[in-house]
Amino acid sequence: MAADDWFRSTVWDDAAREAFAQGLAQQRPDDRGEPWRIQGLTLIESQDALTQAAGVALLEGLVDAAPDQRSIAGAHEHLGTYHQDRGEIDLAIEHYRRSVEAERGDGNHEWNCGLALAALLAADPTGRDDGEATALLDLAVDDGMVIAIQRAAQLRYLLARARVEGRGERPDLAAAYAQGVMNMVPRGVREVGGVRAEMEAIAARGDGEAVSPIVEEYRDVDGTVRWVWELVSRLHDAPAPGTALPASSGRLFAACERELREAGFGTFALGNWSVSSVKAPADARRAAGILLAGSPSRTTLNCAPPSPMRSPIRDSERSRRVRCSTPTPSSTRRTSRTAPHP
Repeated sequence: MAADDWFRSTVWDDAAREAFAQGLAQQRPDDRGEPWRIQGLTLIESQDALTQAAGVALLEGLVDAAPDQRSIAGAHEHLGTYHQDRGEIDLAIEHYRRSVEAERGDGNHEWNCGLALAALLAADPTGRDDGEATALLDLAVDDGMVIAIQRAAQLRYLLARARVEGRGERPDLAAAYAQGVMNMVPRGVREVGGVRAEMEAIAARGDGEAVSPIVEEYRDVDGTVRWVWELVSRLHDAPAPGTALPASSGRLFAACERELREAGFGTFALGNWSVSSVKAPADARRAAGILLAGSPSRTTLNCAPPSPMRSPIRDSERSRRVRCSTPTPSSTRRTSRTAPHP
C-alpha cells in the first residue's frame, strides 16, 4: 500500500474505513483536515450512490470537527458542487457561501468558489442577491480571475455580469457583457440552451459600444468591435464615456495591438498571439518593429502585460470536477477548482 492510499480509497468497505481511521489517528490534529477532505471528495466523485453518501457524510463530519479553516472551505466547496450537480441550488448556495466565509476567516480568497456562488445568485431572475453577486465578481477580478485561462470560467463570469447588469440601471454595460458572452458562444451551440437568446435580448436594450472609450481600442479596421475577453474583462472599472483614457501600460499594449491589426496582423490580444503565424521574414521584421516600438520597456519583444500569476496548481484531488487540472497524486494541498458550468 502506498503511503497515502489510506485517504484515497475509491471504495468504502470495512477495510477502507479502518485504514482511514488508523491513518487519521496518526496525524497531528492540525494536519488531519486535508486527508479527510481528499477522502471525502474521492468518495462523492463515485458513480455509486451509497459511496457518494459516505463521501457526503465524511465531508460533513470534517466541517463539524473544524480542524482548520482551509479544509472547511474545501469541504463546503465540494458539498456545494455535489448539491448543484443534483439540482439542489439552495443547498449549493449555502455551502458555497460558507466556503467563501471560511476562506475569508483564513485570510485567504480564491476567486473560483466565489465565482461559482456569483453565477448561481445571478441566475436568479428576481435579482434579490445581485449586490452580493456583484461584490463576488469584483473580488474575482481583483484576485486574478482576469488572467484565468479557463474558457468556462470566463464565460461564467461574463454571463453573471450580463444578467446582473441587465437588471440594473446600466443597459450599455449589460449590453457589452452580453456581446462578450455571444462572442464566446457561437450560434447553434447546444450546450448553452437558451443563453444566446437571453444575451441577444440584453444586448438589444443597450449600446455596448458606448460604454467606454476603451471599446475603440478593439475596433477592427472594418469598423466592427471585437468583443474579446481582453476587452470585456476590463469593463468593470473602465473609464466612462467622454473620459480621457489614462496613460497606462494596458493602453500602450492596446495601441501596439491596433498597429499590428492595421499592418495586417490579425491580433486583439498579444498574450494569445503566436508569432508562428508570421510566415515571411519580411513580415516578421515588420511585426518585430511594431512590437519593439509598442513595448513600454522598449527592451523586449514580449509586449504582453505581465501576468500576476497565482501559485501553481496545488492539488488535483478534484480531478473530475476540476476539469482543467492535471492529477498530482503525491500532493495533498488544496487547489483552486474550476467552478461548475453555468
